[in-house]
Amino acid sequence: MSISRLGVFLNGSPADPTVLAYARATARFVDPGGLRFFHFREKGIADPHPDPSQDAFEALVREEMGDALPGDATFEVLPDRGSKAILRSIHAQDLTTVMVGRRLPTAQMAVAGTFKKLAARAPSNVFVVTKYSQPHLERILIPVDFTEHSAIGIHIALDLLRMIERPNVQILFQHNVEVEYGYRYAGVSFEEYARTLEANAMEEMERFLKPFDLSGIQTERVITISDRPSEAVTALAVARKMDIVVVGSRSKSSPLGVFLGSTAENILLHCPLPVLIAKTAEDARRLREEMPVD
Repeated sequence: MSISRLGVFLNGSPADPTVLAYARATARFVDPGGLRFFHFREKGIADPHPDPSQDAFEALVREEMGDALPGDATFEVLPDRGSKAILRSIHAQDLTTVMVGRRLPTAQMAVAGTFKKLAARAPSNVFVVTKYSQPHLERILIPVDFTEHSAIGIHIALDLLRMIERPNVQILFQHNVEVEYGYRYAGVSFEEYARTLEANAMEEMERFLKPFDLSGIQTERVITISDRPSEAVTALAVARKMDIVVVGSRSKSSPLGVFLGSTAENILLHCPLPVLIAKTAEDARRLREEMPVD
């Protein structure tokens, strides 16, 4: 699924300027007529200020976007609050990607519920931008678990980097392995068993990545060994100064459609970097059919 129809959601929070900076950076990748701006309110947060008028909201966005704003962009102030407002808009506008801002995960006022619901229920990619982040997309970390859903994250990252058309773009592929207690029965030390798992995972990584066209892009493969995989992803992304983490969602065949899985959920909730939750077209279709917004 691409970013061809992008919904940018603002709520008057301190993260809005960062969201608009990322909107400026990605506006040229959106299809004609596909860039749409929405104002919404967080559910359950008291705000003494009224919603802006349609004209005031449009004027604010136009001022911030400048000449990066296409002439066919649209603007809407939503009456609903929280994730419901965003989900209704995704369905009504057939958005392929939504962009929303958040405070740093360590902020006491950070509201995680909206992002968790969106990532699980939205029939679209969900791009959560963290306050203070710089709008660069050249260095991407992708956790890889050798499934279809990590593959869709790779496809989106490759499309994005090739659209950017800048030198020295990079993807860091990461796979995490966990050493179970049963290693003792193999008659080897913890380190020996871990190194065997690491070598096997690297071979599997090479097989998994072989079908992808990685030409023109700097790539690196990293195997981490940790019993806390989401923390391993976050630590590596921060240490290597990556611009964004792209995580493929996981799906299941049930009326609940797509869910994240604990690792992806924890990355979304706790990573201080921007996170893009990537959905397959099949996941999006299933969510649209099975989870109408009430």
